[in-house]
Amino acid sequence: MSTSAWTAIEVFLVMVGGFVAVAYMGWFYSRSAMLLEHWAKSNGYEILHSEIRNFSRGPFFVWRCFQKRNVYYVKIRDQNGNERSGWVCCGGLWTGQSEVKIEVQWEDKPLDKYL
Repeated sequence: MSTSAWTAIEVFLVMVGGFVAVAYMGWFYSRSAMLLEHWAKSNGYEILHSEIRNFSRGPFFVWRCFQKRNVYYVKIRDQNGNERSGWVCCGGLWTGQSEVKIEVQWEDKPLDKYL
């Protein structure tokens, strides 16, 4: 193959790789948002505020909540009108976002685990 043919193939592969990376990131973040919403609804919570925490992960250190899982800092209201704040880690330890698993650390209580 000529040099220009290799260059065209390389450009194509870089474009495909970029598309796959962007698609994966879109799925990753939308999936964790869906897990968070599902957790809130199934526990009778209304999410008042949520923000994704990529670096400041609270009690979910890197070795406790690996990078393939998203961590949110949330403020919720329960069915009795009580408001609470805490950290929510979405996804399974080894399977990441493909597993429906939530770990919660409230600011005023020890770790709760929800499946």
